[in-house]
Amino acid sequence: MSIIEAIESKKLAYLNVTPETLEWTQAYGCARVWGQEDELIPVFGVHRFIQEFLAKPITQEQIESAAALANEYFPREFWESILEQGGYLPVKITALPEGSLVKAGEPIYLIESTDTNYPMLPSMVDKLLLACVWHDSTIALKTARARRLLSWYGEKTSLYPFMADYKAGSGGDLGTAHATGILQSILGMAFPGCLTTKAARQLTNMYRTEKFMVEFDVVQDHACVLAHVGNEEALIRKTLDAYPHRWCHFMLDTYNYEYVLNELVGKKFKSEIANRSHAVSMAIDSTNIERDFFLVRDMLEETFGHTVNEKGYKSFAAPIILSQSEDLSIDQLKRLIYRLEQEKWSLDSFFFVLSDDYFQTGLQRAELGFIQKICAVKHSGKTTGVCKNPKHDAGKKTLSGVQSIDGLVMYENGMLNLEKYRVVSHRFKCKCEEVSL
Repeated sequence: MSIIEAIESKKLAYLNVTPETLEWTQAYGCARVWGQEDELIPVFGVHRFIQEFLAKPITQEQIESAAALANEYFPREFWESILEQGGYLPVKITALPEGSLVKAGEPIYLIESTDTNYPMLPSMVDKLLLACVWHDSTIALKTARARRLLSWYGEKTSLYPFMADYKAGSGGDLGTAHATGILQSILGMAFPGCLTTKAARQLTNMYRTEKFMVEFDVVQDHACVLAHVGNEEALIRKTLDAYPHRWCHFMLDTYNYEYVLNELVGKKFKSEIANRSHAVSMAIDSTNIERDFFLVRDMLEETFGHTVNEKGYKSFAAPIILSQSEDLSIDQLKRLIYRLEQEKWSLDSFFFVLSDDYFQTGLQRAELGFIQKICAVKHSGKTTGVCKNPKHDAGKKTLSGVQSIDGLVMYENGMLNLEKYRVVSHRFKCKCEEVSL
């Protein structure tokens, strides 16, 4: 979609009401509230806005296409004047690197006009820019909360706490490569086998310093079982044979996980699994995950036994990872981790797949209170600070005056600075009490 089609019609009406003396405006974007008062949140979205709407010039064909669907007030002259100057919007965007941690009220980005003929452009694109920022930052907020739980669990129970980088993910790419990039930078990974080549390309563009590859691992799911007409033994045989020296994964509960665990994993393939050089991941896809997760764990422990690390926490005495399909909410993850820690089990033996619904359902701008507001204007060569300050609602007061942030100029009049851009990745910590129920 071109920016011509994406801007709301009411925003284009600004062209007709702009003061004749106005030459320049600057606006900032921030979140007014967070989910938790003292919570630092990783912000994302400016990069996506630039890529989707500003990286390519507008065209005459796009102007004609939009005009065909508009009435006589469509601002053809405005868009054609932009086209005559190269087709790029005359604005400048300075932003914090994606993933930067901010508090409520701190500016995330600044956007200012660069053409005295169109000083209101920053406000004309504010809904588009905010839509990218609030959506991606809210996903980042939810992801960071899960990552903090894993960090706490790993630090407390594992001799290899850095493995928290590889202990959770989403069962897909959330519909957009960019959203998968957010998961990648915060959680550490998407679920093995679920990264698309489109997402890998996006991740490479975001990080700039390393190339992400799609891992074509052996991931068997319910469709494979059904294709074998329920012959789970034949399918597990093929799964183990496909890559004998790589990680592999199969589902336990298409029909009867007790049979798979007792007869196949527990007898037929027990010795082979126990002596593999790489892990075998076994997943359940239960509607009662908090019951069946621990039933399966206990059955695997009975079959393969366990070892105890120097911190006093148990792991399977075989290269086994117990997982589940994409059904976990953040509250379920919290309860699983809490019980595993209480029963002295290490993070080392588990992988958690968070539901796509957890990351995306109920996303709304109001959750974090994102706003973009003009903070400075220039009339006839004089710069003045301006702000919103309603007498009836002090909570809506905004910043006044020319603002500056410690960020990068990511876009200016069609010039992109994305080659120097890099996502900031963090290890998110959490206090023990955040895990307690």
